[in-house]
Amino acid sequence: VAEFIGKMNLFEGTNVGWEDGTLALLVNGLGRIELPCAERTTHDVGIAVRPEKMVLFEQRPDPAYLAFEAQVEKVAYYGSESRVFLATERGLALEVSIRNDSRAAAGAEIAGRRWVSWRPEDTLILPEEGREIASLIPGAGLEVIAGMGHVITPALAPFIVGRVDRFISARSEP
Repeated sequence: VAEFIGKMNLFEGTNVGWEDGTLALLVNGLGRIELPCAERTTHDVGIAVRPEKMVLFEQRPDPAYLAFEAQVEKVAYYGSESRVFLATERGLALEVSIRNDSRAAAGAEIAGRRWVSWRPEDTLILPEEGREIASLIPGAGLEVIAGMGHVITPALAPFIVGRVDRFISARSEP
């Protein structure tokens, strides 16, 4: 779970194919999922789902949802919402936000195994979102670095600095 863009559930997906606007991924801790993806991609991708887009069910939900069983580990009350922290059998941590209608009902019945679910269209495919953002900013560029993830390690720092330097130099006035 990441906090740099607000709260997000982040996953790394191994691309296993794209066909007719659907991207198939193998996601550690979740297994195979299929997502709508307008642009063909051959890269592995990161995906993100906001906690408020996730829903908990006691029974397996409608097939319109991506659904995974998980164990409730903790429920935290935050006034207007409760945060439910869960873990899949494969150890993947998930965080779900539930709107509280009343303090008495907040998190009272949330325990045990639940189905963590969300609609596929609520999933952000990170390079795809980056391409869209870059297309909206004049002079912007996007470079997807395979296997990069979200951490600039000391070993990658010179490579990243070099890319940024070339980008700025190419757009600087003589």
